[in-house]
Amino acid sequence: MTPPGVPGNMVKRVLPATLILLLAFAPTLASADGLIREPYLQLGDAPLTGYPGSDSDQIVIMWQGSNPDPTLFEAWYKRSDSVTWVRAPETVVDEVSSTRFNFSVTLADLAYATSYDYRIITPSRTHESSFVTRLDPSDLAPFTFAAYGDSLHSEHAEDFDAVIAQLLQSDAAFAVLLGDNAYDHGGNRDFDGRFDPDEAPASVAWVSEHIDYAAAGNHEMDTGGGKPFRATYANPIPVAGVNAAAEPSPDFYPEHNFSFDYGMAHFTVIDSNEKDTIELAAWAAADLEATDARWKIVVAHHPIGGAPDKDATPADDYYQDLMPTLIDHGVDLLLVGHSHTFSWTYPLNGYSDDAPTFDHDVDGEFSKGAGVIQLISGVGGHDIRDVSEPAWPQSWVAAGYAGDTDIPAEYGFALIDVSWNQLAIEYRTTDGTALDRFTIVGVDPEPQPDPQPEPQPEPEPQPEPEPQPEPEPEPQPEPEPEPQPEPEPQPEPEPVPRPDELATDLGLVNLTTGEWSIRNLDGSINQFYFGNPGDQPVYGDWNCDGQSTAGMYRPSTGFVYLKNENATGSADIEYFFGLAGDIPLAGDWDGDGCDTLSIYRPTNGNVFISNVSRTSMGDTVYSFGDPSDRPFAGDWDGDGIDTVGLFREETGLIYLSNHHATGPADLEFFFGLPYDSIIAGDWNDDGVDTVGVYRASVDRFFLSSQNALGTASLGLRAIGRGTPVAG
Repeated sequence: MTPPGVPGNMVKRVLPATLILLLAFAPTLASADGLIREPYLQLGDAPLTGYPGSDSDQIVIMWQGSNPDPTLFEAWYKRSDSVTWVRAPETVVDEVSSTRFNFSVTLADLAYATSYDYRIITPSRTHESSFVTRLDPSDLAPFTFAAYGDSLHSEHAEDFDAVIAQLLQSDAAFAVLLGDNAYDHGGNRDFDGRFDPDEAPASVAWVSEHIDYAAAGNHEMDTGGGKPFRATYANPIPVAGVNAAAEPSPDFYPEHNFSFDYGMAHFTVIDSNEKDTIELAAWAAADLEATDARWKIVVAHHPIGGAPDKDATPADDYYQDLMPTLIDHGVDLLLVGHSHTFSWTYPLNGYSDDAPTFDHDVDGEFSKGAGVIQLISGVGGHDIRDVSEPAWPQSWVAAGYAGDTDIPAEYGFALIDVSWNQLAIEYRTTDGTALDRFTIVGVDPEPQPDPQPEPQPEPEPQPEPEPQPEPEPEPQPEPEPEPQPEPEPQPEPEPVPRPDELATDLGLVNLTTGEWSIRNLDGSINQFYFGNPGDQPVYGDWNCDGQSTAGMYRPSTGFVYLKNENATGSADIEYFFGLAGDIPLAGDWDGDGCDTLSIYRPTNGNVFISNVSRTSMGDTVYSFGDPSDRPFAGDWDGDGIDTVGLFREETGLIYLSNHHATGPADLEFFFGLPYDSIIAGDWNDDGVDTVGVYRASVDRFFLSSQNALGTASLGLRAIGRGTPVAG
């Protein structure tokens, strides 16, 4: 993106005279926008923690075209929970070649851990997508990222896109690219394949919503010393005392050596193509010395040894100069590629008698601080290599997979879950299989962060408005609200199981596209399409087989559409129930083991309970709550019968009733933040449904193991977008 030795934040882009001449003869707005690459995301020149600007996040939206006229494009953005679009700052134009130009807009002062939408409007179409900003470095919330290298080659385009398609199915918030990201020579056209909607549709979808943090490989250096690499990726450029504590040697290419923070992890990216390994180690040492992040992860392209198809050894200067620095500064993980295989070492902690020293722990659970584990993840889409080094696997290599090993390597990536006391690393293949895994485990007590979600303070007592009775059937008088006793002190919440052990399905439904993304009981993700735009989702066991499945309620007509399997296709059950504008509820209202659909009428706060999946007058009718409340359902007392709850969105106050009758709530408490989306489920299989919320601004579920005021027992990254469902 910038000439060698010139910090990007000090460069003023000016169109040269030749470009001004080209503009005069450029196609009109109506003819073509000349897009070469569709919009995608990068971090840009973001400062590290503690430097000006680090109290908020930023993101760069980039695209490439053949027409250098920036007025062809408009960029807009907004928070996902807002309805107001904001015009983005001025579009910057950079000349890549005489026929290729980079366009970019930088969105600054963004809130951390927040979802945003953006639009790039061109003469031919509007490109619209969304993203979630990084976790603040003080945020100890768990997160997931992916790492892979040696990926795109035109002869293996389908293999590469299959890797990214599986990446889209994961929880990964971003990806780290381990070099050799575009074959054969890292040219502009080689990189174009990553942004081609015909050849790599999954990749185009991924980069429109996620950042790829890229390290440079040897193939990138084949063309102009990595110039197309720098034109493709907008990495930070460290400037000591301005946006970072240290900066690389001025002899190094800018954007090849940088660092960034994400939540409790610090990532140091080094250019292992550099021959001056002493200077390279000095830059890494200065960067690592300045961070107090819980996890320190170093990213490079070349292994320090231990690859089945490469001849690098720990006797080389690369190991001898770099590894003592990484060990001394408490690095936990060294992520590399170059070898078209997948493997990892034991924790390396020194060098003696012409060999590495290491912690020989064979159970796959390594102790934090025992040494640096090198992970090779070079199966991102190019050909997978056989073992060619007779000494492999060396004694310090814990596990490895190549084309001809007993269990052969497959295309895939490293999926890394980060939490306070664990890095859990999984070898994920293109079919979703976890081929192998290991963990790095710490034992330090976790600092107590601000609770999430943060409950709202109890408001001053206000008289509850009297719910209006339903005029049909016979009007029912509403009893005066009964004063509620002070709640008994609540016990500490029971622990909620890990995400892959949740006792109920959980997911999101995109109301615009009809896409369902359901996290199943075994942790797998099922994505399918059902419903029309504007339909409201319900989720229940319609055929009494113990499995919840999709349903849709069409509020414009009052029609119900229910499926008995979670797959794309037509409804198995269709009938009419309710009036236009009613809100659907799914539940087992009579304890017979079958879920049916009931409705809440927001115009007057009336509930119509039906115990049959067909058109009916309703079995029970009563009033509960205010018209503006958001209804949901669950078995709050464990008696096997679902009843109604209400979420007052403007305050975060929850009302739960254990009876199908007009009257005051049995439970009242605060949970979540105003305008969260409410859900309920039996998260821990104890027979009692408890509340949870989906917070679109951070793309996470927060689940509670108790129906009482308190913090969430589990925060879980969401898959997909839209309205939450559970069952």
